[in-house]
Amino acid sequence: MPDFYPCVGRFLYDSDLSDETLQVIAAGETVTGSEREAVIQASYDATLTCDPNGEGVN
Repeated sequence: MPDFYPCVGRFLYDSDLSDETLQVIAAGETVTGSEREAVIQASYDATLTCDPNGEGVN
């Protein structure tokens, strides 16, 4: 699914997450603090949006 990660990136970029949090995500680090739950929810929503049929699941 070559479009999956660009779709997730766009979804997260368009979300209400702060720029600082997006930088932490891009660095592959774990988000802690007040935005942690928002990151979990945004990631879940992005996955459902970008792979609604679960095609990337093995």
